[in-house]
Amino acid sequence: HQIFKKWAETKVIWTLIDLPRVGLTDVERRARRSLVEELGVETFPMVVFLDFNKNPMGSLTHDPKGPSSWIERADAILKGEIAEADTAASTDYLPEEIRKSLEDPALTETQRSIRYYNKALELEKAEPELTLKSTDRFKLLLDLYSKAADAAPTLRNDLKFAALHKRGLLHHRKGQSNVPKSEQEIMMMAMQERSDPVKLLKRAKGSFQKALEIYKGAAPLKPADEELSDNLALVYKNISRVQDYLDFLAAFQTATQNTQDALDQENRFVESLKREVNTLTEVNKKAIESAVNSIQNLITKAEAIKDSPTILPEEGLKDYRLAEEDIVLAPSPHRERRLEQAAQHIQDALDHLIDPQQQQQQQPSQGEGEGEPEEGENSESEEPDGEGGRQDNQENPQGDRPEGDEPETGDEGEDEGKGEPDDNDLKRAEKEGGDLRSRLLRKQQQEYLRNGRRIPRSKSH
Repeated sequence: HQIFKKWAETKVIWTLIDLPRVGLTDVERRARRSLVEELGVETFPMVVFLDFNKNPMGSLTHDPKGPSSWIERADAILKGEIAEADTAASTDYLPEEIRKSLEDPALTETQRSIRYYNKALELEKAEPELTLKSTDRFKLLLDLYSKAADAAPTLRNDLKFAALHKRGLLHHRKGQSNVPKSEQEIMMMAMQERSDPVKLLKRAKGSFQKALEIYKGAAPLKPADEELSDNLALVYKNISRVQDYLDFLAAFQTATQNTQDALDQENRFVESLKREVNTLTEVNKKAIESAVNSIQNLITKAEAIKDSPTILPEEGLKDYRLAEEDIVLAPSPHRERRLEQAAQHIQDALDHLIDPQQQQQQQPSQGEGEGEPEEGENSESEEPDGEGGRQDNQENPQGDRPEGDEPETGDEGEDEGKGEPDDNDLKRAEKEGGDLRSRLLRKQQQEYLRNGRRIPRSKSH
């Protein structure tokens, strides 16, 4: 591949070892086969990295993520990060000499079980960091311990127990490696894994659950084993802790989203009041109540993980309680139609939940989109699309919304709406809390009949 060739020409000194069906003499073929066997090449294509002293640094085969991922791993191997190299993912891919030793037909069941177990221990102790960093090495160790357990004779529960316990420990350690110890660590791990914190924690929980299942299967083989009992108690504790983390992250997401929704809705009502649009029906009540409840739930979830080490921000619990103090003040001024004051309380609560600078990056600035009516609101200058216009199928899940907001765009709508008796009638109805929808629909019908033609539904007509 041209990408690989270009990388090789600038990064390494390389040579190609090929075994074509034709074109080689017997001497050349034997020499190349000997070299391939010496380098441990098991499949083609395969790249073997050697240092200047001809010591192996690692190898790479096909990378399903593509050339860019392969090159990143190759660069890491050149820097000495052996975890990025391919390793045997099962006993089938071990060097032939090792496979023959493990599969020797002359071995008894007990000898074979012990040999598989000892080989796994040897690999695990030789490169302990590789066990958790390399997926292939992790799979190989699981395979070796599984075959050690399967090969153990029926009467040798001690051999089977030892192999199963080791398999459980592998999953247990894998889970612990995915559990962060601080807020900074969880963000760093997420960046390194190119994943989000929730997926990392779910992966850790899955590893703990696998370990628990294996521990339970091994327990009857040696009921009095203290080490297994300690590991069982620890894995239950680990699962509970990870679930608390997941509950906290979910509660934080819900609290910020509900508070932001309540703020957006309240700001819309503030703009509606500026245009003298009002209603007797209390609106946005459910949204504010949801924000209050979700922040209170967040505090409960945060208290559950406050003990160190924890992913809870250093001032997190304090900020969440301040957010609660602000959000509970919002319903009272909202009921009294002091919407700007209510909106400020909600904004203060949101500022305690997330950094205001992040809000500016995530949310449009105040007033963006003005000149077009909000979804579910119909302007006086809009032409209907049949009877009822666009409002027939628009409902606000937070309750009835003030209607009749006038957009700032549309010269045609301004010309048509000036001096209409129905406009005055509609404004009077708004102030008196009358049936706004029926009056608006009647006005639209009259405009439709007056024009004598349909106008396409468009915001720019």
